[in-house]
Amino acid sequence: MYNHNKIKIACLLLLITCTAPVAWGQIVYGQPPVGKVQFIYTHWESEAFGVEASINQISMPVSALIPVKDNLEFRFFTAGVSNSLDIGNSDYSLNGLSDTRVQVNQSFSDDQILLSVGVNLPTGKRELNLEEYGVMTVLTQNFLTFPMRRLGEGFGLNLLLGGATEMNDIRLGASAAFLYAGTYTAYEGGGDYNPGDWITLSADIQGGEDEFTWIGGLSYANASVDKMDDREIYDQGQSFSIAFGGRYLMDNKTINAATRYLIRGRNTSYDDEEDIVYQLKYYGNEFYIGGDMSWTFDKIWYAGPLLDLRFIGGNEFDLGASHLIGFGLQGGRDIGSGLNLGALFKYFTGSANDGDFDISGYQINVSLSGTF
Repeated sequence: MYNHNKIKIACLLLLITCTAPVAWGQIVYGQPPVGKVQFIYTHWESEAFGVEASINQISMPVSALIPVKDNLEFRFFTAGVSNSLDIGNSDYSLNGLSDTRVQVNQSFSDDQILLSVGVNLPTGKRELNLEEYGVMTVLTQNFLTFPMRRLGEGFGLNLLLGGATEMNDIRLGASAAFLYAGTYTAYEGGGDYNPGDWITLSADIQGGEDEFTWIGGLSYANASVDKMDDREIYDQGQSFSIAFGGRYLMDNKTINAATRYLIRGRNTSYDDEEDIVYQLKYYGNEFYIGGDMSWTFDKIWYAGPLLDLRFIGGNEFDLGASHLIGFGLQGGRDIGSGLNLGALFKYFTGSANDGDFDISGYQINVSLSGTF
């Protein structure tokens, strides 16, 4: 992974599609162009106070990594999404394209400095009607997991500057990132919504080599105030996270494990006069732990189990704690000509609001990736 014994960037790239607690990867010397197409079906159902509800999402993400030259790479992402919500005898839907995201990453100074610039192109679904707004409300519940929570926003720009150094067998990294979010019309008949801009600071440490490697990191994020028609309406507040993960390689077996604790700050809401209505925590703190194991067979097949747990604390709006357990299987094989076919099945079970909501679901992910 560390080609020519150079120091590779230890800080994470600012890819706004990334949701994993611990990510492994950086600009790699000699990396060929890579493309990936996925079909992801996600199903959730819940029952509370005698009312049953279910939601389904089909997403088809397309992504690509194109090295332009040594230490310079280009990344691309877009997706088509279809959502259906069933509550009682009523059905709702939200369908469309996602925004298109383009990222350019350049490393300097013998791979010790990373500059990343990305744009969010507003190609996705916006100006939602009342029916679509109801579906979006369910998608944004943080005790549910979806590949795509929001389809379209305004023009966005993100900038990241990171650096890394090496001390004996330890690699240290730090980064600062800025995300500009442009104005757009979120709902039919609504005003010009300008979501807050984000600043993120992170520090990472990596160690180990050969069979076992590990990574730990701290991250702090703060957002400016959301505005509607230039009037302050909502402050998303601050967040702080700490994460740790490890990878063990032995013969034909790979084991990954990661844990993360996310501390969320209070949120602020403003009235028409921009006076504070409340300062309360809308989302509870969250703890994640998970891992997976895979075996390689005949040098072309791989398969193994995966397991993770999420615990979300209650908020200050009388929504109680939630917990989710996810477990399943993953596998795949090389099918020749640089192509790889992968599949994953994951089942979820748990509860929300201190047990008032029974929730369960599953996710099927089929992917085709390859070099070109």
